[in-house]
This record gives sequence, C-alpha cells and structure tokens, in this order.
Amino acid sequence: MTYGVIITILICLALLPWTLYFITYSKLKLVHIKAFLIGGMGWIIALILRTPILISASIVFSKVFQVVIASLLAGVFEEGLRFYFINKFMREDFSAGRIISMGIGWGLFEAILTYVISMISVLVIILYQIEVPDFEIPSQKELLMGGLIGAYERNVAIAIHVGFTIIVTASLMNRKWLGFAIIYHSLIDFIAAYLGLILPHTYQNLWIIEGIVTGLTILLYMIIALILKVRLAKAFTNSVIPSIFYRE
Repeated sequence: MTYGVIITILICLALLPWTLYFITYSKLKLVHIKAFLIGGMGWIIALILRTPILISASIVFSKVFQVVIASLLAGVFEEGLRFYFINKFMREDFSAGRIISMGIGWGLFEAILTYVISMISVLVIILYQIEVPDFEIPSQKELLMGGLIGAYERNVAIAIHVGFTIIVTASLMNRKWLGFAIIYHSLIDFIAAYLGLILPHTYQNLWIIEGIVTGLTILLYMIIALILKVRLAKAFTNSVIPSIFYRE
C-alpha cells in the first residue's frame, strides 16, 4: 500500500464509526446538527482558552508537571465549558439524541483537528519531501501500526466525550456530578499522558495504555447507567436507560 492509501484508511477508521452512528440515529435533523456543532465549538473554545497556560507551563515546568497541569486544565476547561454550553443552549430539550449529538460533535471536532490534520500533514511532508527538524519519515509499516493505535484512541475519546456530556447534563440537577466529571476527565488524561511519558515508546506499551483508558471508559458508562437508573433519570426527557443510546 502507498502512504496515501494507508493514511486514507486510518482517517476513515478514526472518523467513520461515530460519524455513521450520528448520521444513522439523527437522520441529520437540524436539532441534532445544531447540538453537534455546539459540541464542536465547545471543544475548540476550551482548547483556545487553555493554550496560553499550556505554553507557559511548557517553558517553566518539567515534563511531569506539564502532564499534571495539562490534565487538570483539560478537566476544568472542557467540563466547565461543557456545563456552560449545555446550560445555555440545551436546557430547553434534554432529549437523549441531542445530548449524544453534542458529545459526538465534541469528540469528532477533536479528532479532525488533531488526528486528521496530523495525518494529512505527514502525507504532505512525504509527498513533497519537506524537511522538518526532528521528524523522521516513518516506514509504511510504522505509519500503519502507529496510526491504528491513534485511530482506536480517537474512537475511545469520542465515547468518553459522549459519556461526560451525559454526566454534565445530569449535573444540572446535582452539581457534584460536574465535580466528578472534572476529576475523572483529568484522571483519564493524566494516566494516559503519564504512562506515555514513562513507558518505552513501543506498540505494545501504547496498546496497554489504550487498554487502560478503555477500561476507565467502561467504568464511566457503568457510572452513567447507575446515575440514570437510581438518581437522575429526570434530567432527560426519556428516562429509561436504553433510550440514552437512541435517537428519541
């Protein structure tokens, strides 16, 4: 396979599963598209607001402290803005479909602006033989192996964003869930980033990290099921647990 084919496959693997799910259940109704775009804008604004702090931290602090700061900022800014956007733009209709659409938009915008752009950049560098300091062109096998891990990571990250959107919606009734979302989001980011920092950069270790993050994601959805079942079902217009995964 050529580099172009490999990168095309990787981008499709990163974007298509959740995109097709969104199209299938939403049928591209305007209310879902609006919620999707609100989520995307939320992620972009959260990134812009914390970037100056991240740049300053990269100059002043060690790598470990940079990981701690970046993780905390991700939790505070993303979940804080998620709460603001839900409270401002979604309060009139807490239907499961709109909430999920917002979460998917949040995650897919992140995937496009990080993973997809980086893959396209690599392709441009290879095709036009551009010399970039400290960048070594990977072999086709290396690109495929590393890219598959990245594509899987993006799909899990979108699932995480959907989960936190549900949690933060529930926090409109009980603010403790907003605190939980901030802490749990920061914890996931810290574990993934810290392990990536201290472990040798091998494919096996990267898959181990993704396995841990996947386990934390499963735990997140178990907590969501408990919230919907026991305490906060009234936060959604469709209160039974299965409805949160459909288009009502």
